[in-house]
Amino acid sequence: MTKFCVKKPFYVVVAVIVILVIGVVSLTGMQTDLMPDLSMPYLAVITTEVGASPEQVEMDVTEPVENALGTINGVENVTSSSSENYGMVMLEFAEDTDMEAALVRVSMALDSMELPDGCGTPNIMEISMDMIATMYASVDYEGKDIKEVTNFAEEVVIPYLERQNGVASISSSGEVSDSVEIRLNQDKIDDVNEKILEHTNEKLADAAKEIEDAKADLAEGEEELKKQKANLDKKQTDTNQELADASVQLSQAQATKAAYESSYNSLKASQNALEAEKQAYEDAGMQATYENLDGMFAQYKMNLGTTAEQAGITAPGSIAEAAADKETTEAYLEWLAQIGQGDAVSGLTYDSIKQVYDVVTTRLPQIDTALANLDTELAAAQAMLDEINKQMEGMDGKQSEVIAGGYSAAAGFGSGQAQVAAGESQMDSAREQLEEAESRSRMRRRLL
Repeated sequence: MTKFCVKKPFYVVVAVIVILVIGVVSLTGMQTDLMPDLSMPYLAVITTEVGASPEQVEMDVTEPVENALGTINGVENVTSSSSENYGMVMLEFAEDTDMEAALVRVSMALDSMELPDGCGTPNIMEISMDMIATMYASVDYEGKDIKEVTNFAEEVVIPYLERQNGVASISSSGEVSDSVEIRLNQDKIDDVNEKILEHTNEKLADAAKEIEDAKADLAEGEEELKKQKANLDKKQTDTNQELADASVQLSQAQATKAAYESSYNSLKASQNALEAEKQAYEDAGMQATYENLDGMFAQYKMNLGTTAEQAGITAPGSIAEAAADKETTEAYLEWLAQIGQGDAVSGLTYDSIKQVYDVVTTRLPQIDTALANLDTELAAAQAMLDEINKQMEGMDGKQSEVIAGGYSAAAGFGSGQAQVAAGESQMDSAREQLEEAESRSRMRRRLL
């Protein structure tokens, strides 16, 4: 290499000149920047849940968001934090990841999530160098104290810097604020307390005497109320026993009548239910439907029976045959729909055919038989009930007298019990007021 450079100096000079020219051109085209535009492969997802604790935010917000975003292509690391009212999930992508495409994928994943009620819409924040403070400055003013420097910074320096081009935001720290300290005159407070104490002692003494008198009156009233309540309870017990004896006698006499009436009403209810069921079937046209279906199956059997056999389908010739074989009937209905008879059998199923068949051939005869039996039983029950009513004429009047006497006695005892209850309530209220007065009096004495 040395020999070549010595023998060919011209090539060496040209090479050096070319290198110098390339270097000069590159140097002049290079841009200098104090804070270059760097692409940071980070995205932050912030979701709010107002009023939720960190544990609730972790369960409702943070974990679902982590699970949804952790599988996105290009995500290398997922970190999260949960605080009161909000949760934040930080996504770290690979260095060569297209952050614009990553932002779209994250947004689509969040749109497909379903968060609980009360959670806000997740906000996506792209981390960049512009979010980091680029300059720190301190403010001082010779001859001014810290308060005056604070006012100068807030009123002059910060507004001036905010108006400069390229300034996004300014935050400050270290300011001072005014505070007021109030100190009371203890001597004057003591003088006022002494005057209040003298007046209060007199009032407490009078209140204590009134409380003792009230306690004596309350004890006397409670004793009298107990006596009245005991007398009322004894009278009520005696009266209730008399009414119970009379009621038992009347109840025994009416038990037989009630039993026959219950039996008659039960038979009548059964008759009404069966008649209503039969009427419902008649209103629904079950008999006509049965006949139509039976004729339809017979007609189709005659017209399409041979074709059906050639297709391997068994055609029922009546509704009875259709109801007897579910599988054959369903295959036949499907075949009819396939050959263009779908409108004729539209809405017709094996279950509906079976229901019509059972109602007409089984249920309606059962209802007719049951109604005939009930007519006989009702006639016998009515005759027995008429005979019992003749034997028990006049007993209803006696029962009315007993019930009226019971109501009158109950009203009287109810009024007496209400008066006793009102007296007890007044006693309880007076006792509570007395205890409250005693408590206030003891508290005031301890404070004094």
